[in-house]
Amino acid sequence: MFSKSHIIAEIKRTAKDNGEKPLGMARFEQETGISMKDCLGKYWARWGDALKEAGFKPNTLQGRRNEEDLLENLVLLTRHLGHFPFTNEIKLWGRKNPGFPSHNTFRRFGKKKDQLDRLAEFYKRCGYSDVENICVGELSQISDNHNQNDNDNVIDSDQNVGYV
Repeated sequence: MFSKSHIIAEIKRTAKDNGEKPLGMARFEQETGISMKDCLGKYWARWGDALKEAGFKPNTLQGRRNEEDLLENLVLLTRHLGHFPFTNEIKLWGRKNPGFPSHNTFRRFGKKKDQLDRLAEFYKRCGYSDVENICVGELSQISDNHNQNDNDNVIDSDQNVGYV
């Protein structure tokens, strides 16, 4: 059980460590171990109310990230890994690199094949030949898998395929 004064002190401390910008709920929980159920409905109705009491303006929603930014981030991660990232690799990279888009954000492009197609359009336009080679290999692998069994859906990047 955390006291109201302790939570406010943690909001201030974590904001100071974050360049005087208060953290969002999920990151605050991750950084402090104080869950929202310890705060909301107990001391405050909304996270923004807790931030106000700690002396900050409430956080605002980020809004939708533009496609160019998403694709640029996907290029950088693909280049870093040397292959198109799996969902768990995107999650891990996002945890280690604040500001990197959430793995769910990339779902707006569709399944893996659709994501690779979108990335292919982007790298052709921007000249990322190293990423082009990676994506071409991934696309041909998906095509080969699809041709082996036309009734199967495209393999999700996190799906394990095998026999038991």
